[in-house]
Amino acid sequence: MTHRLTVASVLSLGLLVAAGCSTSTKHADAMPADTAESTDTTSAPSTTSPETAPVVTASTVTPTTEPEPTSPPTTEPTTGELYLRGDGLGNFDFGVPPSELIAAITELLGRPFHDEVTLYTEEDPADPGWYRVPLGLDSFRYPVGRTTCWVGTFCVYFAGAEPQTKFVGWEYWGPTGAFRTVDGLTLGSRWSDFPSMDARPLCYIKGFGSYNDISLELEAWELRSGTHFAWITTTADGGFETHSPDPAKTSVYLMYAGQRPVVLWDDC
Repeated sequence: MTHRLTVASVLSLGLLVAAGCSTSTKHADAMPADTAESTDTTSAPSTTSPETAPVVTASTVTPTTEPEPTSPPTTEPTTGELYLRGDGLGNFDFGVPPSELIAAITELLGRPFHDEVTLYTEEDPADPGWYRVPLGLDSFRYPVGRTTCWVGTFCVYFAGAEPQTKFVGWEYWGPTGAFRTVDGLTLGSRWSDFPSMDARPLCYIKGFGSYNDISLELEAWELRSGTHFAWITTTADGGFETHSPDPAKTSVYLMYAGQRPVVLWDDC
């Protein structure tokens, strides 16, 4: 069964402390496959600044220097009210050009560590409406995409060639506390504090949720054993059984909305 891992997920794999997989799927109700076999075609991010044109490639470019670290903010954001929305970010709706949005995020988080244009030149025969990097696993809803990410990781996604590039999506892994919805949902928020959240199993040790058109990935912990709660387990006959965790022990670790580039992965 096919799952898809987001580009920001690939950039952030080294930051995850939880054991197990960390893929994001196109379809949140996908069930796990029998084997876990990954292919990562994304290399280290480039160091392009927002004032210069992003690198144009058909795959990720390896930089010649290490990105400068950016310290996460210690207080709630005060620049431009960049609250998370299902159809944009703060006062920026999906569809706006990138310049002012990148400048606003840069004011909050510092300069981006990754800014790249990727050409998805092949239509995906297995999934109409998606485009792939030639001979690669990267795919996107558009034939031309731009990904801009800040340390943490917070990424915004644009589609289309200049000057028609438009904002089409965002993805939030960190820094914790930098962004939130207008009513306070952010990384680390518990399901019990937002009971209207739709939450269900996504993979063995993670769940999928949605809240006001924002997609969420969730994790839960067994406090006594200090291990992840198992949302999905296998049965003796080779089938699968789903479970629902305690909402008070279930929290958000990834938020996203709109369209994102993804990378194929064969399993959770």
